[in-house]
Amino acid sequence: MLLQETLAAAAMWTGGGGTDIRAAITRALAIAHQLGETSNRLRLLVGLHIFLVRAGDFRASLAVAEELETAARTSNDLSYRVVADWMLGGSHHFLGDQQAAERDFQEGFGRAGPRNLHLFGLDYHVRALVTYARVLWLAGRPDRAKVIAQDAIGEAAASGRSVDVCFALLYSAPVFLWCGDWSAAETSLAKLKQHSNWQALLSFHTTGLALEGELLVHRGETERGT
Repeated sequence: MLLQETLAAAAMWTGGGGTDIRAAITRALAIAHQLGETSNRLRLLVGLHIFLVRAGDFRASLAVAEELETAARTSNDLSYRVVADWMLGGSHHFLGDQQAAERDFQEGFGRAGPRNLHLFGLDYHVRALVTYARVLWLAGRPDRAKVIAQDAIGEAAASGRSVDVCFALLYSAPVFLWCGDWSAAETSLAKLKQHSNWQALLSFHTTGLALEGELLVHRGETERGT
């Protein structure tokens, strides 16, 4: 079970095939069910949610978030109630329901319990902050969105973990672009490409190039950006 989980987490961020990741998570979940390993099952559901969001299957990600929320109610680990709120918020955000997403995130931020859970190679508080910043921008609060995006970057930098740092820099950049803050977007993308482990995190490269192209177009370098 743990070997399958580790395989899936490593492949998730280093550019492994999507089918391999899904198969590893599914196998690990099956073993967790057989063993009655509730805590491992909850952790694997978090990994499945990350995978589904990255794959663009947002409706399936919502179903996983709802499953985690139901399971978390009977778990002794209260931290998963927080994670469930944030997972629901992420799914609602990508499905277009920003009102529900904002409510979910605020409920999670307001709960008692640990915040910086490291699940499937990613600090879950950092992931929540990054997505919450996007929700705030779409809700018409760009200044607050920029503050939260910078908080996510700062928190990831404090952790020093490569995936956290690169995730925060990459997925906060759209917020800066939406706000028209070309300087902040350029700084984020430059730090991203300069990170010592950037070359190993292949799953981020396509999005990084696309955002760099968007920034160049906004700055008038249309041909180079294209």
